[in-house]
Amino acid sequence: MATPNVLLIEDNLLTQRWLEKTLVDFGYPVSAFAEGKPALEAYRHNDFPIVLLDLVLPDIDGLAICRALRNLSQKSPSVILVMTALDEGLDHLPAVLEAGADDYLAKPIDPNLLKIRMTLAETHAQIRQKQQEDEAHLQLLKEAIETIELGVTITDLNQTIIYVNPMEARMHGYTVAELIGKSAKIFAGPSAVQRSDFEITKPLSNWRRESVNVRKDGSTFPVQLISTTVQNAQGVPIALITISEDITERKATENALKTMNDELEKKVAERTSDLYDALKKEQELHQLKSRFITMVSHEFRTPLTAIGSSSELLESFGDQMSPEQRQKRYDKIRAAIQHMTCMLEDVLNTGRLEANSIQFNPEPLNLDQFALDLLQSERQLDLQKHRIDFHTNGSSRRYWLDKWLLEVIIRNLLSNAIKYTPADKAIRFTITYTDEDIRLMVADEGPGIPEADQAHIFDPFYRAKPVENIPGTGLGLFMVHRAVQLHGGTIHLESNITQGTVITVHIPILYQAKAG
Repeated sequence: MATPNVLLIEDNLLTQRWLEKTLVDFGYPVSAFAEGKPALEAYRHNDFPIVLLDLVLPDIDGLAICRALRNLSQKSPSVILVMTALDEGLDHLPAVLEAGADDYLAKPIDPNLLKIRMTLAETHAQIRQKQQEDEAHLQLLKEAIETIELGVTITDLNQTIIYVNPMEARMHGYTVAELIGKSAKIFAGPSAVQRSDFEITKPLSNWRRESVNVRKDGSTFPVQLISTTVQNAQGVPIALITISEDITERKATENALKTMNDELEKKVAERTSDLYDALKKEQELHQLKSRFITMVSHEFRTPLTAIGSSSELLESFGDQMSPEQRQKRYDKIRAAIQHMTCMLEDVLNTGRLEANSIQFNPEPLNLDQFALDLLQSERQLDLQKHRIDFHTNGSSRRYWLDKWLLEVIIRNLLSNAIKYTPADKAIRFTITYTDEDIRLMVADEGPGIPEADQAHIFDPFYRAKPVENIPGTGLGLFMVHRAVQLHGGTIHLESNITQGTVITVHIPILYQAKAG
C-alpha cells in the first residue's frame, strides 16, 4: 500500500519546517499550511488519510477545524492527530477528542515518538479504508439476499427470528420489523410447529418439505421449505436457515392436472403431455434451486462460523486481548466476509449470464499480456505455489475481444486447475494463434472428471463426485461456457480419472485490431 499523504497545519514556521522535513524523511508526502482556511480548502480537493493539526491557529479555532475535517471526511475518514503544548495543560483533551481527533502529540515533539504515532496512524487509516470496503461488500450481500424472489429466514436454536428478508415478510403479510425477535412458529400451524420442534434438535442438511403457512390476517397458503443448520467447527448447530417459496400457483396447476387426468384421460392426451413437460421443467428448476441452497449452506457455513466465533471472542474477551490479537480476529471476520462476497458475485454474474443480460463488448486487446497479468494474479492467490507453465504458439497480435468475458474464462480455468491439482503436480497454460481462431488450453493433473459427470459439468451449481468435498460453488465452468458462447466460440473437455483434465477454448477471430 502506498504511503499516505499527510496534511500538516502549523502556524509556527520553524516548527512547521521541522515537522515537514522529519515527515518527509520518514517517507510521507506532506502538504503544509500555516492557517486553517487554506488547509480546509486543500482537504476538500485532495486525499489526506492523515492530518497533523496544531490546536492554536491564527484564523480558525483548532476545535472548529477538527470538527470541519471530520465532517468533510465522512466518505473517506482521515486519522486526525492534534498537536498541543504541555504548558497548555491537558484539560482540553476531552473536548479535542469529542471534536473528532483520534490522538494527540505533546510539544515539543520527540521525533521517535512522532514516528511511532505516524506508524500507528497509518495503520489506523488502512483499517478504516478496509472497513469501508467491508461495509460495501456487506451491502452487496444484503442487497443480493433482499432482492431474491424467495423468502429467507434465519433463526437461533430456539427458533427466534434474527433475520428475514423483505420477500419473506411480504409473503406472510408482515413488515420486517414486526418479525425480528418473534418465534418462527408464527408462520406455521400446530402440526407444523410440533414437527419443527423435533427436527431443530439435530443437524439438518437440505431438509425439504411442503407445509401450510399462516399469514398475519389468518389466511393460509402452501409453501415449499428448504432448511439447513449452520454448524460451528465442532459440528454443533448454531443457527437455522430456511428458504421458503409460495407454491400456490404450482399447487393449483397440480390439482388442475389431476382433475383433467380423471375427467378427460385419452381425450386430452396431447395437452396432458404438454403439462407434464411443464412440470418437468419446473422440477429441473427446483433441482437447480436445491443445488443453490446446498451450495450456499455448505460454502457459507465456514465463513459464518468464523465470523460468529471471532465476534464472540471479541465481545467476551476483547478488552483482555492485545491489539495484535484483536486485529487477527478482525482480519478473520473480514476474510470471511470477502469470501462470501466473492461467492455472491459469482451467483449474481451467473444470473446475468443465464438471463443473457450481458452483451458482447469487444475492444482491442493484447491477449498475451492480459493472460500473463491474470496468471500472476492467480499465482499470488495459490497457497500451494503450483508450477504453472505458460506458453504461446503462433504470432501474437492485438485482437478485438471482450475483456470482461475473457477474464471470466481465463481466471476460472486457472483457479479450477489450481484448486484440484496436487501441490507437487504441474499445470499447463497455452495460447495458440491460428488464422481462424485463438485457442486457450489449460491442463491439470487433478483427480479427473468421471464420464457420467462430464455431460453436466457445465450446468450451474453442478459438482463432480470426486471433488464434492473440495470447497467450490459449481459455477466456474458454467460461467466459462456462457462466456465462450458469447464470443461465438466452443469449449472442449478431455478428462480421465486419475489422469487430469484438459480444457480447450476456441475463440474465432472476428477482426484484428490495428497496431498501436
